[in-house]
Parts: sequence; structure tokens; C-alpha cells
Amino acid sequence: MFQRFELTRRDGERVEAVWHRKFSNFARSRIVLPSGLAPATAEALYQAAKFPGDPELQRAILLTADPKAAKQLARQHEAKLEGAWWAGKKLEVMGWVVRLKFAQNPRLAELLLASRPAPIVEPSRFDDFWGLVIQSPEKWRGKNWLGRILMEVRAELEGQGSPSIPNPPVLIAE
Repeated sequence: MFQRFELTRRDGERVEAVWHRKFSNFARSRIVLPSGLAPATAEALYQAAKFPGDPELQRAILLTADPKAAKQLARQHEAKLEGAWWAGKKLEVMGWVVRLKFAQNPRLAELLLASRPAPIVEPSRFDDFWGLVIQSPEKWRGKNWLGRILMEVRAELEGQGSPSIPNPPVLIAE
């Protein structure tokens, strides 16, 4: 069910971390926005959030069914992105997107709860911001921000039955 990774923490402790492909923002998971718009993936919503000043671009990204295509469309418009502003917002936006995903998809929430108590790690070949680049149990690098957010949401599900969903941190096209 889960992909498992044995990792050695910097303090020498060995831990078994887990990942499931459905935890990925590229996995299909319908999220319905207050406007009724329903992006096919969390990735499309995350990418659209980068452009609050361009509702047409947001809508185009939100309506892109393929997560890779949504990310590529956002990349094509990076010149419009205010880098410093986004750097300060992206963790908050990702937290909001992930909370929406699991609040609106009860089966995914059950899957997330089934991962307890293991740490959640997004394995990646390149992305050491959202995931971990793992070469061996002892040799890995990264911040694992997506894994951290998933563990926060899992704790909220355990404690409250559903994640705390804040107001959208950015404007999303209606």
C-alpha cells in the first residue's frame, strides 16, 4: 500500500518513512472551489494561485486536467510572477491546497490517517524543497515541506476529524 523508506536521521536514529502516490499534488483529486470551479488536481490549484492578478490565466490553469501541463502553463508565465511575494506565500498556499484536498476527499483522508505514525516523505529525484532527494538511507537531502504539511494535516484529522481550512491566502478566479 505505502512506499516505505528507511532513513537515518542526522542524529543517527533510523526511521521508516512512508509515501503514497495519492498524496502527490499530481494525483487526481477533485477539489471544488466556492465558485464551483473544480480543478482536477491540487497541482493545478497550487499553480493557479501564483497569479492572483490574472484571473484569465488562473482559470486556464485551473481547467488544465493534466498536472504537468498546468505546471508548464504556469512556467510559461513566470515573468508575471512576483518572486519575492510568492516566496513568502508558497508554503501558506500549499498548506491551504493540501487541506482542501483532504477535507473534500474522505477516502484520501482515510489513507492519510492510515500512514500513522510514520513520517511522510515525498521522494524526489530533483526537488529538495517539497521533497527529499534520497540516494541511500544515510545519504539524502531536502526540506520535505510537502511531507511536513501532510503530517500537519494528518494531525488535524486525528484531533478534529477534519483539517482546519483557512481562508484562501490568495485570490482565486471565480
